[in-house]
Amino acid sequence: MDAVDSVVDPLREFAKDSFRLVKRCHKPDRKEFTKVAVRTAIGFVVMGFVGFFVKLIFIPINNIIVGSDFRLNGKTGKKTAQATLIVGQGAGSNSSWGRGRGKRCGT
Repeated sequence: MDAVDSVVDPLREFAKDSFRLVKRCHKPDRKEFTKVAVRTAIGFVVMGFVGFFVKLIFIPINNIIVGSDFRLNGKTGKKTAQATLIVGQGAGSNSSWGRGRGKRCGT
């Protein structure tokens, strides 16, 4: 019987504490709700700005460490990004959306 009491007593205590908590809870009025909602929105905005500025700082650092995918252009000597875009292609080469071969844009 002692083993059963050691399992049941903590459950009974938890149920009693939970019931007491629910009795003390109340529905917030409009003023309290707007206060909590405004503070939460401010927190979201602040965390968004922090994340944005951290990303803004670490993008150049990451490019320096990892290196960028730029190649020297033979004609002008300027650095240009290598990009290819296929226009008119669907999900696959025989797709009904792709009607034909498609045009290559870029270098």
